[in-house]
Amino acid sequence: NLYFWFILRLLIGIGDHMLHFSSQTWIGAMSDPSKRGRNMAIYGLFFSVGFAVGPQLVNLAKINANLPFFLSGILVLIAWSLVWFIRNDFVGEKAVIRKISFWGSLKRFSGVFKMAWVAMIPPFLYGILETGLNATFPVVGLRDGLDTMMIAMIISSFSVGTIIFQVPIGIISDKFGRGKMLPLLTGAGAVVFVLTAFVKIPVFFVIFFFILGILLGSLYSLGLSYMTDLTPLELLPAGNILVGMFFSLGSIIGPSATGMMIGIFGNQIFYFVVAGILLLGCLLLALGGRKEAH
Repeated sequence: NLYFWFILRLLIGIGDHMLHFSSQTWIGAMSDPSKRGRNMAIYGLFFSVGFAVGPQLVNLAKINANLPFFLSGILVLIAWSLVWFIRNDFVGEKAVIRKISFWGSLKRFSGVFKMAWVAMIPPFLYGILETGLNATFPVVGLRDGLDTMMIAMIISSFSVGTIIFQVPIGIISDKFGRGKMLPLLTGAGAVVFVLTAFVKIPVFFVIFFFILGILLGSLYSLGLSYMTDLTPLELLPAGNILVGMFFSLGSIIGPSATGMMIGIFGNQIFYFVVAGILLLGCLLLALGGRKEAH
Protein backbone atom coordinates (compact mmCIF):
# COMPACT_ATOMS: atom_id res chain seq x y z
CA ASN A 1 0.00 0.00 0.00
CA LEU A 2 1.48 3.31 -1.14
CA TYR A 3 0.19 5.29 1.86
CA PHE A 4 1.72 2.79 4.28
CA TRP A 5 5.08 3.10 2.47
CA PHE A 6 4.88 6.90 2.68
CA ILE A 7 4.31 6.83 6.47
CA LEU A 8 7.02 4.18 6.91
CA ARG A 9 9.58 6.17 4.90
CA LEU A 10 8.65 9.33 6.82
CA LEU A 11 9.25 7.62 10.18
CA ILE A 12 12.53 6.07 8.96
CA GLY A 13 13.65 9.49 7.69
CA ILE A 14 12.92 11.11 11.07
CA GLY A 15 14.74 8.36 12.98
CA ASP A 16 17.64 8.38 10.52
CA HIS A 17 18.14 12.13 10.91
CA MET A 18 17.96 11.89 14.72
CA LEU A 19 20.55 9.12 14.65
CA HIS A 20 22.89 11.16 12.48
CA PHE A 21 22.74 14.45 14.32
CA SER A 22 23.10 12.78 17.74
CA SER A 23 26.11 10.67 16.68
CA GLN A 24 27.70 13.62 14.84
CA THR A 25 27.22 15.85 17.89
CA TRP A 26 28.72 13.20 20.17
CA ILE A 27 31.78 12.60 17.99
CA GLY A 28 32.38 16.33 17.46
CA ALA A 29 32.01 17.21 21.13
CA MET A 30 34.11 14.37 22.56
CA SER A 31 36.95 14.53 20.03
CA ASP A 32 40.12 16.41 20.79
CA PRO A 33 40.33 19.39 18.35
CA SER A 34 43.67 18.10 17.02
CA LYS A 35 41.99 14.79 16.01
CA ARG A 36 38.49 16.02 15.20
CA GLY A 37 38.93 15.89 11.43
CA ARG A 38 40.27 12.35 11.59
CA ASN A 39 37.47 11.11 13.85
CA MET A 40 34.76 12.76 11.77
CA ALA A 41 36.39 11.32 8.63
CA ILE A 42 36.17 7.81 10.12
CA TYR A 43 32.46 8.48 10.73
CA GLY A 44 32.15 9.69 7.12
CA LEU A 45 34.02 6.59 5.93
CA PHE A 46 31.47 4.23 7.50
CA PHE A 47 28.69 6.45 6.19
CA SER A 48 30.10 6.07 2.66
CA VAL A 49 30.63 2.31 3.02
CA GLY A 50 27.03 1.93 4.17
CA PHE A 51 25.80 3.90 1.15
CA ALA A 52 27.90 1.69 -1.14
CA VAL A 53 26.80 -1.63 0.42
CA GLY A 54 23.13 -0.81 1.09
CA PRO A 55 21.84 -0.86 -2.51
CA GLN A 56 23.44 -4.27 -3.03
CA LEU A 57 20.85 -5.77 -0.64
CA VAL A 58 18.33 -5.37 -3.45
CA ASN A 59 20.04 -8.28 -5.23
CA LEU A 60 18.85 -10.57 -2.41
CA ALA A 61 15.28 -10.06 -3.64
CA LYS A 62 16.07 -12.64 -6.34
CA ILE A 63 16.24 -15.26 -3.57
CA ASN A 64 13.21 -13.97 -1.66
CA ALA A 65 11.35 -10.66 -2.02
CA ASN A 66 11.35 -10.14 1.77
CA LEU A 67 15.00 -11.07 2.37
CA PRO A 68 16.43 -7.49 2.02
CA PHE A 69 13.95 -6.26 4.64
CA PHE A 70 14.66 -9.12 7.04
CA LEU A 71 18.42 -8.64 6.76
CA SER A 72 18.14 -4.85 7.18
CA GLY A 73 15.96 -5.37 10.25
CA ILE A 74 18.47 -7.79 11.78
CA LEU A 75 21.34 -5.32 11.19
CA VAL A 76 19.36 -2.51 12.82
CA LEU A 77 18.53 -4.74 15.81
CA ILE A 78 22.23 -5.62 16.23
CA ALA A 79 23.14 -1.91 16.19
CA TRP A 80 20.30 -1.14 18.63
CA SER A 81 21.50 -3.83 21.06
CA LEU A 82 25.07 -2.47 20.97
CA VAL A 83 23.91 1.07 21.79
CA TRP A 84 22.79 -0.13 25.26
CA PHE A 85 26.45 -0.74 26.17
CA ILE A 86 27.33 2.93 25.58
CA ARG A 87 27.30 5.24 28.59
CA ASN A 88 24.78 8.05 28.20
CA ASP A 89 26.31 11.53 28.02
CA PHE A 90 25.24 15.14 27.69
CA VAL A 91 26.98 17.54 25.35
CA GLY A 92 27.79 20.86 27.00
CA GLU A 93 26.17 19.83 30.32
CA LYS A 94 28.22 22.43 32.22
CA ALA A 95 27.11 25.23 29.90
CA VAL A 96 24.01 27.32 30.43
CA ILE A 97 21.20 25.55 28.56
CA ARG A 98 18.54 27.93 27.32
CA LYS A 99 14.90 27.23 28.06
CA ILE A 100 13.37 24.98 25.40
CA SER A 101 10.86 26.93 23.34
CA PHE A 102 10.06 27.67 19.69
CA TRP A 103 11.67 31.13 19.81
CA GLY A 104 14.57 29.77 21.82
CA SER A 105 15.21 27.16 19.12
CA LEU A 106 15.09 29.83 16.42
CA LYS A 107 17.62 31.89 18.37
CA ARG A 108 19.93 28.88 18.68
CA PHE A 109 19.75 28.17 14.95
CA SER A 110 20.27 31.86 14.18
CA GLY A 111 23.26 32.01 16.54
CA VAL A 112 24.87 28.95 14.99
CA PHE A 113 24.33 30.27 11.46
CA LYS A 114 25.95 33.62 12.30
CA MET A 115 28.98 31.88 13.80
CA ALA A 116 29.35 28.97 11.38
CA TRP A 117 27.55 29.84 8.11
CA VAL A 118 30.71 29.07 6.17
CA ALA A 119 30.67 25.47 7.49
CA MET A 120 27.21 24.91 5.97
CA ILE A 121 28.58 25.33 2.43
CA PRO A 122 30.47 21.97 2.15
CA PRO A 123 27.44 19.80 3.17
CA PHE A 124 25.24 21.83 0.81
CA LEU A 125 27.72 21.27 -2.04
CA TYR A 126 27.99 17.56 -1.18
CA GLY A 127 24.19 17.23 -1.32
CA ILE A 128 24.14 18.79 -4.81
CA LEU A 129 27.06 16.63 -5.90
CA GLU A 130 25.78 13.31 -4.59
CA THR A 131 22.27 13.59 -6.00
CA GLY A 132 23.54 15.17 -9.23
CA LEU A 133 25.88 12.21 -9.80
CA ASN A 134 23.30 9.57 -8.89
CA ALA A 135 20.26 11.14 -10.57
CA THR A 136 21.46 13.32 -13.46
CA PHE A 137 24.78 11.81 -14.56
CA PRO A 138 23.23 8.43 -15.57
CA VAL A 139 20.91 10.34 -17.94
CA VAL A 140 23.87 12.28 -19.36
CA GLY A 141 25.94 9.11 -19.69
CA LEU A 142 23.21 7.17 -21.50
CA ARG A 143 22.66 10.05 -23.92
CA ASP A 144 26.40 10.14 -24.59
CA GLY A 145 26.41 6.42 -25.48
CA LEU A 146 27.76 4.90 -22.24
CA ASP A 147 26.23 1.55 -21.27
CA THR A 148 24.63 1.03 -17.85
CA MET A 149 27.48 -1.15 -16.54
CA MET A 150 30.06 1.54 -17.37
CA ILE A 151 27.90 4.24 -15.74
CA ALA A 152 27.67 2.13 -12.56
CA MET A 153 31.46 1.67 -12.62
CA ILE A 154 32.03 5.42 -13.09
CA ILE A 155 29.78 6.32 -10.14
CA SER A 156 31.39 3.58 -8.03
CA SER A 157 34.85 4.99 -8.81
CA PHE A 158 33.78 8.23 -7.10
CA SER A 159 32.78 6.20 -4.01
CA VAL A 160 36.10 4.30 -4.06
CA GLY A 161 38.06 7.56 -4.16
CA THR A 162 35.99 8.85 -1.25
CA ILE A 163 36.42 5.71 0.87
CA ILE A 164 40.19 5.39 0.34
CA PHE A 165 41.11 9.05 0.90
CA GLN A 166 38.51 10.29 3.41
CA VAL A 167 40.55 9.55 6.55
CA PRO A 168 43.90 10.85 5.14
CA ILE A 169 42.22 14.10 4.09
CA GLY A 170 40.62 14.39 7.56
CA ILE A 171 44.07 13.99 9.16
CA ILE A 172 45.57 16.61 6.80
CA SER A 173 42.73 19.01 7.68
CA ASP A 174 43.63 18.64 11.38
CA LYS A 175 47.14 19.76 10.57
CA PHE A 176 46.49 22.61 8.13
CA GLY A 177 42.96 23.66 9.13
CA ARG A 178 39.54 23.20 7.50
CA GLY A 179 39.47 26.87 6.44
CA LYS A 180 42.48 26.32 4.16
CA MET A 181 41.64 22.80 2.95
CA LEU A 182 38.05 23.34 1.83
CA PRO A 183 38.61 26.17 -0.73
CA LEU A 184 41.53 24.19 -2.16
CA LEU A 185 39.49 20.97 -2.55
CA THR A 186 36.39 22.65 -4.02
CA GLY A 187 38.48 24.79 -6.42
CA ALA A 188 40.40 21.74 -7.65
CA GLY A 189 37.12 19.81 -7.95
CA ALA A 190 35.66 22.59 -10.14
CA VAL A 191 38.68 22.39 -12.48
CA VAL A 192 38.42 18.58 -12.77
CA PHE A 193 34.68 18.82 -13.53
CA VAL A 194 35.40 21.24 -16.40
CA LEU A 195 38.06 18.87 -17.78
CA THR A 196 35.61 15.93 -17.51
CA ALA A 197 33.29 17.70 -19.97
CA PHE A 198 35.88 17.09 -22.72
CA VAL A 199 36.43 13.38 -21.95
CA LYS A 200 35.40 10.99 -24.72
CA ILE A 201 37.02 7.69 -23.66
CA PRO A 202 34.97 5.76 -21.02
CA VAL A 203 38.05 4.63 -19.04
CA PHE A 204 39.05 8.28 -18.54
CA PHE A 205 35.63 8.91 -16.96
CA VAL A 206 36.46 6.28 -14.34
CA ILE A 207 39.83 7.95 -13.64
CA PHE A 208 38.38 11.48 -13.48
CA PHE A 209 35.52 10.45 -11.18
CA PHE A 210 37.99 8.64 -8.93
CA ILE A 211 39.94 11.93 -8.65
CA LEU A 212 36.68 13.78 -7.96
CA GLY A 213 35.94 11.29 -5.16
CA ILE A 214 39.33 12.09 -3.63
CA LEU A 215 38.79 15.85 -3.83
CA LEU A 216 35.08 16.16 -3.04
CA GLY A 217 34.05 12.98 -1.21
CA SER A 218 35.10 14.40 2.16
CA LEU A 219 33.08 17.62 1.93
CA TYR A 220 30.38 16.40 4.31
CA SER A 221 32.72 15.19 7.08
CA LEU A 222 34.99 18.24 6.69
CA GLY A 223 31.96 20.53 6.90
CA LEU A 224 30.88 18.79 10.12
CA SER A 225 34.36 19.19 11.61
CA TYR A 226 34.50 22.84 10.53
CA MET A 227 31.11 23.57 12.11
CA THR A 228 32.28 21.92 15.36
CA ASP A 229 35.44 24.05 15.29
CA LEU A 230 33.36 27.24 15.11
CA THR A 231 30.45 26.37 17.42
CA PRO A 232 30.28 26.29 21.26
CA LEU A 233 29.45 22.91 22.82
CA GLU A 234 25.95 23.86 23.97
CA LEU A 235 25.00 24.80 20.38
CA LEU A 236 26.42 21.68 18.70
CA PRO A 237 23.04 19.85 18.44
CA ALA A 238 21.55 22.87 16.64
CA GLY A 239 24.66 23.07 14.45
CA ASN A 240 24.39 19.43 13.43
CA ILE A 241 20.71 19.81 12.60
CA LEU A 242 21.58 22.79 10.39
CA VAL A 243 24.30 20.77 8.63
CA GLY A 244 21.72 18.04 7.90
CA MET A 245 19.23 20.63 6.65
CA PHE A 246 21.74 22.20 4.27
CA PHE A 247 22.76 18.76 2.98
CA SER A 248 19.08 17.95 2.35
CA LEU A 249 18.56 21.32 0.66
CA GLY A 250 21.48 20.58 -1.66
CA SER A 251 20.04 17.11 -2.34
CA ILE A 252 16.75 18.70 -3.44
CA ILE A 253 18.37 21.40 -5.59
CA GLY A 254 20.98 19.11 -7.23
CA PRO A 255 18.81 16.97 -9.54
CA SER A 256 16.37 19.83 -10.25
CA ALA A 257 19.01 22.39 -11.25
CA THR A 258 21.21 20.02 -13.28
CA GLY A 259 18.21 18.27 -14.89
CA MET A 260 16.63 21.56 -15.94
CA MET A 261 19.89 22.88 -17.38
CA ILE A 262 20.64 19.77 -19.48
CA GLY A 263 17.05 19.95 -20.76
CA ILE A 264 17.69 23.48 -22.03
CA PHE A 265 21.38 23.48 -23.03
CA GLY A 266 22.25 19.80 -23.61
CA ASN A 267 24.32 17.15 -21.87
CA GLN A 268 27.68 18.89 -21.55
CA ILE A 269 26.23 21.73 -19.49
CA PHE A 270 25.94 19.28 -16.55
CA TYR A 271 29.70 19.43 -15.90
CA PHE A 272 29.85 23.22 -16.22
CA VAL A 273 26.86 23.77 -13.91
CA VAL A 274 28.40 21.60 -11.17
CA ALA A 275 31.81 23.23 -11.73
CA GLY A 276 30.22 26.70 -11.46
CA ILE A 277 28.47 25.79 -8.19
CA LEU A 278 31.75 24.39 -6.80
CA LEU A 279 33.63 27.52 -7.85
CA LEU A 280 31.07 29.75 -6.14
CA GLY A 281 31.37 27.57 -3.03
CA CYS A 282 35.16 27.85 -3.21
CA LEU A 283 34.99 31.67 -3.27
CA LEU A 284 32.54 31.78 -0.34
CA LEU A 285 34.68 29.34 1.66
CA ALA A 286 37.80 31.42 0.98
CA LEU A 287 35.97 34.60 2.02
CA GLY A 288 34.50 32.98 5.15
CA GLY A 289 37.86 31.41 6.08
CA ARG A 290 39.59 34.78 5.80
CA LYS A 291 37.01 36.40 8.11
CA GLU A 292 37.44 33.60 10.67
CA ALA A 293 41.21 34.09 10.55
CA HIS A 294 40.73 37.75 11.50
